[in-house]
Amino acid sequence: LKNIGIETVQGKENVFKVYPNPTPDGNLTVEISPAEGVGHKKLEIYSISGTLVGSCPLYGGKTKVGISHLPAGTYLFKCGLQTVKVIKQ
Repeated sequence: LKNIGIETVQGKENVFKVYPNPTPDGNLTVEISPAEGVGHKKLEIYSISGTLVGSCPLYGGKTKVGISHLPAGTYLFKCGLQTVKVIKQ
């Protein structure tokens, strides 16, 4: 008989954060967790209805992202497996 091990892979939390949230003017900072390293990441921005309305590369640390061209509302910022809800006033 062989022993079979089962490894549980836990999802990473707080891969990135977005602030200020809510945003009054659409100028945001996206900050990637240091645990994620400095490799290339892709940020996707979706409307609340699920339509992709924008994307941009993230290279680690802090990145300025502007959504001032989008109407006021709720948007979903997705990076990897994490999604953050952002409100534009």
